[in-house]
Amino acid sequence: MICGASLPLWQGGVWIPFTMGLASSLHCLGMCGGVMGALSMGVTAPGAGARPALGRLLLLNLGRLFSYALLGALAGLLGAGALSMIDLSAARHAMVVLAAGVVVAVGLNLLGLLSRIAGIERIGAVLWRHLQRPWRRLVPIKSAWGALLAGMIWGLLPCFLVYSALLWSMAANAVSAGCFAMLAFGAGTLPITLTVGLFSHRVLDGVAVGSLQKGLGVVMIVLGLVTIVNLGMPPEQHIH
Repeated sequence: MICGASLPLWQGGVWIPFTMGLASSLHCLGMCGGVMGALSMGVTAPGAGARPALGRLLLLNLGRLFSYALLGALAGLLGAGALSMIDLSAARHAMVVLAAGVVVAVGLNLLGLLSRIAGIERIGAVLWRHLQRPWRRLVPIKSAWGALLAGMIWGLLPCFLVYSALLWSMAANAVSAGCFAMLAFGAGTLPITLTVGLFSHRVLDGVAVGSLQKGLGVVMIVLGLVTIVNLGMPPEQHIH
């Protein structure tokens, strides 16, 4: 359960961050394609075969998922600490409603109906400025450790979808649940990031990316609204 509410992990705790992850990878492909392109070329050393390139690519993404899991655990710890001071079920429900409301807002943003939300990425811009120097030293990637470290830094890249997933992890109200939610988010990013890393971004054209983003936007709006509606219903009447 999340925040004491009758919300099983599979009913929102996993699918919401997983869908956010899918949307995040598409957002990165459309808006930050240069980063994906640099990483894509960085894992393929001149004269190397597909096996070492694939190995570095997997380590790169493993490092990124490690950063997500760590951030999720910290968010879950923060949420648990904040809510432990307020022993009210209403406060717990409010945090889930807030997180679900952000999910709906992100869905609207993906549909092009709420453009200002992307400005939240400026929050992490200061941190990213400090991380750019070690990032540039690691790319192009020349070793397995370099791939892992570059992936960990990549996981800290400013992105409003990452922040939204972290808010959902905070609402999980536990270290393990927050960590698991961010791992689900990371898993959602893998289909696109691995495809781009192996075959380049040309596999997906602009039309395909735009259509997928809109489709995921609708899914996120539905998941967010279902979460909010279920909070006000007895467990036997929950929408599955």
